Amino acid sequence: MRLRILAIAAFLLVAGWLVSSSTRRNDGDFTYPLDDTYIHLVVAKNLATSGVWGITPDRFASCTSSISWPLTLAALGAAMPWGEWLPLILNLILGLLILIFVDRWLHEQAVGQMVRAGVLAGFVLVVPLSVLAVVGLEHLAQIALALLLLRWAVEMIDGPDTGTERLGRGLILALLLVATRFEGLFLVAPIAWLLWRQGRTHNAVFLVLAGAFPVIVFGLVSFVLGGRFLPTPIWMKGKLGSELLPGLLASPSDPAQWIQLLIEFFVLNPLRSLAEVGVLSWLVLLALARLIWTRRQGTRLVGLWIVLATTWLHLVFARTGWLGRYEAWLIAMLVMVLAPFAQELFQGGLRRRWPVRAAAFVLLLLFGLFPVRVRVASTMFQANRGSTNIYEQQVQMARFLDRYRSGETVGMNDIGAVNFFADVDCVDLWGLSDNEIAERRMAGELDPAEIAWITRVRGAGIVVM
Repeated sequence: MRLRILAIAAFLLVAGWLVSSSTRRNDGDFTYPLDDTYIHLVVAKNLATSGVWGITPDRFASCTSSISWPLTLAALGAAMPWGEWLPLILNLILGLLILIFVDRWLHEQAVGQMVRAGVLAGFVLVVPLSVLAVVGLEHLAQIALALLLLRWAVEMIDGPDTGTERLGRGLILALLLVATRFEGLFLVAPIAWLLWRQGRTHNAVFLVLAGAFPVIVFGLVSFVLGGRFLPTPIWMKGKLGSELLPGLLASPSDPAQWIQLLIEFFVLNPLRSLAEVGVLSWLVLLALARLIWTRRQGTRLVGLWIVLATTWLHLVFARTGWLGRYEAWLIAMLVMVLAPFAQELFQGGLRRRWPVRAAAFVLLLLFGLFPVRVRVASTMFQANRGSTNIYEQQVQMARFLDRYRSGETVGMNDIGAVNFFADVDCVDLWGLSDNEIAERRMAGELDPAEIAWITRVRGAGIVVM
């Protein structure tokens, strides 16, 4: 209990420091470090006030990476005067719940206080829960649901088939996880595959259908209303739409190029992405070492296999990077499945053999000095710098437009804060909320002359970039 209280205090302290730093640097105004947060807020506000899912209250736009996050914000009052604070408040609550859940799960696995302290500190600073809380997006909800689904999967696959009640919990978790972020499918897939391998075909099929349900429903609604089947941010930023399909279409009759492209996409690119995130690289190496260890002991670790498969799928199809938010759920799951391994080392080989003890100390020292230190420092810096950038650029644009160009048509490439704080008709020059512009951008046709023509045709009297 004492460790849990200390972890919660550390989480709130770091998050509070980030909020205070943002407020102090931005003339007394707390500002989220990403414009994406304001995109979700403005979609939630329009959904609550006009029933329209979009940047403007008069037309649909599939411009968010999450389905459930804008719905949650809309239901809880995004259109109210205090709606701007909702993402922060929800994430602080989610962070507390994650730490409580993690501590309980570790306790159930008989993980000692030293390892538990390291894991909880890692969640606060390395995942990092505190930074993600201040970002204000759906990533903490993704982590919470992923950990719950992972625990369910381990119990379901390793334990007896207890009927529909346990299955029902898994189906709900899979649906909510994918509705929160579509990367949840990367966790659903290996779980379903293992269930199928056990002969639980119906369970596997139902799990896949539950995970696919939000994708299919939202995709059909989006398609009917004139959007793409996949949300535009996923299509533009994900590797499937931006790398693999264009590459295959560019050389439809050359098998050698297809093979080269597939090797690049499924093997080399994931390895490069993994190498760019030092903490994730180390955790994957430790997970592979764990597999070798357990192979010698003749035991199996379902959770470890699931998380490694999920990590590979994420590295193949999705991104890593800015503020550590994309890979945060992978780090959280890897830490949880590796914690019992760390406990075994402390109880066994580390106590009996001084060479093993020395090697473990050196590895922990290197891990702390390099990847952990870099991740903690970089995410803290990016959160502080990002908050100031959004305040000095997008928020000031919004104030200017709301004062001098209210009600007019405006061209812009950052659509979140401007549309949340100002009453303007948006021409989205990046394409997140505009299919025509998105298609031209992905085709490489959006040059300055094309942008000038689009803004003139759409009637934009001013462009802010």
